[in-house]
Amino acid sequence: MKVKRALLLLSVFTLSFLISLYLTFPFERVAERVLIEKGFYPQKVSFHHFPPRLTIGELPFGGVTLKSVSIEPKGLKRFLVKAELCGGNLEVKTDTSLERVEFTVHGIELSRCPLKSDFKLSGKLDGKGYLVFRKRQITDGKGEFTLSGVSLKNVSFGIFSFKELDLGEGRINYTVIGKNYLKVSGELNGKDARVEIKGNVSYNPKNYMNSYVNLSVSVSMKTGKLKGQKFRFTVRGSFNSLRFY
Repeated sequence: MKVKRALLLLSVFTLSFLISLYLTFPFERVAERVLIEKGFYPQKVSFHHFPPRLTIGELPFGGVTLKSVSIEPKGLKRFLVKAELCGGNLEVKTDTSLERVEFTVHGIELSRCPLKSDFKLSGKLDGKGYLVFRKRQITDGKGEFTLSGVSLKNVSFGIFSFKELDLGEGRINYTVIGKNYLKVSGELNGKDARVEIKGNVSYNPKNYMNSYVNLSVSVSMKTGKLKGQKFRFTVRGSFNSLRFY
């Protein structure tokens, strides 16, 4: 009986000690240090113990800021990240190495994303895909996005200019075909025009907003004086400075 009582007391003490350690362990500081080592600089870090969840008020990433970020463990090495981005939702599944990143986006408002260009783009974007990183370099990946309610404002073709073009809905696909090199294709079909897109994106691992875009665009007009006309041009530049050519 004395042995059983001693084992019971030892078990209770051990469990109490582990719970106390879990409740008092500085997860916030450890998590902040790990994120900084990975190149992220979080703000307002807090930890929820039951169920375990790390919450970050704002997390700057490249040229955008993720809001209401939550990180939940899914096993010993996997974790799930949820955040608000450009008025929509982002969900990322990855592991501690951050080598393979699987993502889903829903309700992204293009007008709220930090794209600087000659034109104003609006509409919503949904999609999913994955990217594989080796030493912060993209080496593999594939994904598809769907767009709805897309319109271009303040766009011109030569001497013709439009306050707004309804491009409707469509899709855009990407495939990684080389290190930091993505092949892009897609199409949109709206009330005013049908658009076909082909080209590539050269990813900048230091700042993705400086990634270089080179897209060939074909526009077939459906309405107005240019009905039946077809225009071809390119869109080039970084996400910080897109231009028509």
